Amino acid sequence: MENGPKLFYKKFGSGGDTIIMVHGGPGQNMYGIGPDLEPLARNNTLIMYDQRGCGLSEMGKDQVTYIKHMTDLEAIRVYFQIDSLILVGQSWGAMLAIYYTTIYWDHVKRLLLISPGPPTRKFFDDRFTAFLKKDSTGQARVANLRIQLKTDNALSACREIFMINDRFYFANKKAIKRKKGDYCAVPPEVLIKQATSGSATLESLGNYDLRAICKIIKQPVLLMEGKWSPVPTAEMNYWRSILPNARSYIFSHSGHGYPFVEEPKKFFKIANDFFKGKWPED
Repeated sequence: MENGPKLFYKKFGSGGDTIIMVHGGPGQNMYGIGPDLEPLARNNTLIMYDQRGCGLSEMGKDQVTYIKHMTDLEAIRVYFQIDSLILVGQSWGAMLAIYYTTIYWDHVKRLLLISPGPPTRKFFDDRFTAFLKKDSTGQARVANLRIQLKTDNALSACREIFMINDRFYFANKKAIKRKKGDYCAVPPEVLIKQATSGSATLESLGNYDLRAICKIIKQPVLLMEGKWSPVPTAEMNYWRSILPNARSYIFSHSGHGYPFVEEPKKFFKIANDFFKGKWPED
């Protein structure tokens, strides 16, 4: 990328709408959900990329902030000469998609947000309080393991984190075996880099509140979550209330973050219909 770090990407399909997948974190990579979302390219052009300081993308010389992530996403749009795009964001990636759209709104056609991250810092704190109540032992262990992501024990810590969280997030534990993605399928030094990038990004967000900026987003926004998600219901309700043109769809047999693994047939049908302008039926 000119005057910035090199960003690693993958491109699938051709024709149709151009979809950019924005992965979660902050401080993860495209490999966690990317392989499971490749079917989105059957009728469209799909671009995935590792965010600054994540996966195979460079960290760059500047401090990593959410603003830098926004300008990186815009640089990708410019590089591929995309006039109108669809953003598919999961977790933190959904938040980044929102931030991006408020600045570069004239290039965004619609947004599909899968298990979006907390819309305010208060919801961020409330979410993890709720997680601890539902899975005190597991989430306490995850908190300790996150510290180890910046050490030589990064790979082992990563694998244990996702083993714990997959069991916590998935409604159907048997469906975990169907998941193709693997956030930990990168060298240990990349995991350490990602942890640093993620911490810096979270710090840059400060006491954030997306309420005000969401009001200017007029594009159709489809929010997705699973019925059995450990995330407080109030979060999704709040997202829907602050986005002027948003609807939500709750997958009845899914947990948090992976409806494309737990209910793939329904997920891709709803996603492709939405890309064509059709809202899902409740």
